Amino acid sequence: MLQKVNELQDAGNCLVRSRKNSRTSSTANRFMIRFSQFYLIEAVSSKRYALEKSFSPILTSALSVITTDKKLIAKIAYGMSVMDKDAEIQRNKKGNIIYDKDSKDTEFVGFEEDIAEYMRREVLPYVPDAKAFFEENLGAKKPVIKTEAKISFTRTFYKYQVLTASEKLENRFVELEEEVTSIVQRYLASGGKV
Repeated sequence: MLQKVNELQDAGNCLVRSRKNSRTSSTANRFMIRFSQFYLIEAVSSKRYALEKSFSPILTSALSVITTDKKLIAKIAYGMSVMDKDAEIQRNKKGNIIYDKDSKDTEFVGFEEDIAEYMRREVLPYVPDAKAFFEENLGAKKPVIKTEAKISFTRTFYKYQVLTASEKLENRFVELEEEVTSIVQRYLASGGKV
């Protein structure tokens, strides 16, 4: 935890330095960052918490003097967390699994290919706990559409040309080397005159 607090402190120092140059910087923001760091350092312990629900109350009490904003405390807790593949699976209030945003990856699946089959063949052998998500929300006021088409120009437009045989290339390199050698010998024989 001390390492995470030091990282947050370093980030706070950078934040204070970068905001000094902007017009939106304020003394209150710098004070809040320093104050938060102070209370986090005071609460440092060597105890390791496997669950967020056991760590959040401690963090909340450590930062209670500064803020009671649950979203801010949740962000700080997330920033101080380290992924543990052996930990208990985290679930939300509805019982759904909470997936780690940092381990998200994107795969390009062919338009006509079944996503479940692709996952079984290409992803699950390497990441057994992976899950496919359909991220489009067509029911929203501003629908998010992530379906796209990618055209491989190389595959579509490239015409294969037979490469020159390596023996021919080797012979050409030998000829060029002999030509350069003869030019250098003539140059040296002429006493360095062109």
